[in-house]
Amino acid sequence: MRNTLIALLLLAFLPLALAQTPPQVAEHSHGAMSGYQGFAPTSNPDLIVYKNEACGHCDAYLQEFYAFLKERGILNVQEKLLINDPFVRAELTVLNQEKGVPLELQGHMTVVVGNRLFLEGHVPVKLLRPLFDQYALNAMPELVVLQDSMDSVENLATYKLLDKDKQVKECRLDQPLSECTQLPSNAFTPSDSLLPLVLFTGLVDGINPCAFGVLLFFIAFLYTLHRSRGNILKLGAVYVCMIFLTYVLIGLGILQAIVISGEPHLLAKVSAGLTALLALVNLKDYFWYGKGFTLKIPDFTKPALVKFTEKASLPAVIVLGFLVGLCEFPCSGGIYVGILSLLSLQTKFWEGLAYLLLYNVMFVLPLIVILGLAANKRMVLQMEKWDVKNKRRMKLASGLVMLALAAILWWFSR
Repeated sequence: MRNTLIALLLLAFLPLALAQTPPQVAEHSHGAMSGYQGFAPTSNPDLIVYKNEACGHCDAYLQEFYAFLKERGILNVQEKLLINDPFVRAELTVLNQEKGVPLELQGHMTVVVGNRLFLEGHVPVKLLRPLFDQYALNAMPELVVLQDSMDSVENLATYKLLDKDKQVKECRLDQPLSECTQLPSNAFTPSDSLLPLVLFTGLVDGINPCAFGVLLFFIAFLYTLHRSRGNILKLGAVYVCMIFLTYVLIGLGILQAIVISGEPHLLAKVSAGLTALLALVNLKDYFWYGKGFTLKIPDFTKPALVKFTEKASLPAVIVLGFLVGLCEFPCSGGIYVGILSLLSLQTKFWEGLAYLLLYNVMFVLPLIVILGLAANKRMVLQMEKWDVKNKRRMKLASGLVMLALAAILWWFSR
């Protein structure tokens, strides 16, 4: 039993270890930003600087640009040298072709942000501040901004841009990007819509019959063994904590997979479609409960869950909580995947991790409430009856939230 527990815990912490392991520098890249301390270049950088080594003014511009990035905690930057590396020149040529960047808008130096925003030449930092304040790096608008002059900012008059509709515009330097072209809205910010959305969807996701049923069955079984209320609360708290930990690790693994893919917008679209499909399954269950495919804990796992429930020991409860966390993911994971995809588009890693933890606190909050009420044996029986009576309504609520989340996710992945 002890070896089994150690193996399960090592498996659970594997996604966290992977999430913290920095990838290696990509081949054909060069000492990213040597001379600028504090940056950590990787094979999956937030920004790539295609630098012209023959440009004497570029170093002065990059000092200001890198200082601007450091102010925002953006350290995952890679610098590639154009003149001495034919592979880098070929890579940039392919990028320009894929994004449809015309020759007249290609500068002598290029900064690529999230594979969506192309900064050509020496785009003044004052133009970039509102853009970097409004958008997450992997959710930047699809723009090409050109200012290729090597004069000082005081001597510049205009800059050019290519928007997502492939329209070329020339704008005054004192004209912000938002005035020069119509930028997509970015309604979700930490201060307004994203926080309530995470809290609400986490709570709705937590009100699901999958975790409810196992916890209520477990508590009722403990009462049949004549366990004390203190022992029931202790074992129940361990069960809830293990579900919390398991779901956090699942979330970290999914977020890391999205980051490694380098295609958060594509995966967000796939996630939106999957979330909508699972929403329809839940809505089907409201009208025809149990008929056809349904979201539930897989049947083949139920004997193992019953086995660990009946042991009713502390190690067994640890394994039980871990298994329930894994097995209920097919039942309640639709909302979770949608929120994780949205976080990958709208937040940086540490901010996203904070939202991930908040989501999971809300996810286990209904279980904490149930555990608190379970000190009364009669209340356990009433909650079991309520759970059976309201399964369809919980499916309806979950389905409607998932549909709304799918629509939001699709909007921000465009």
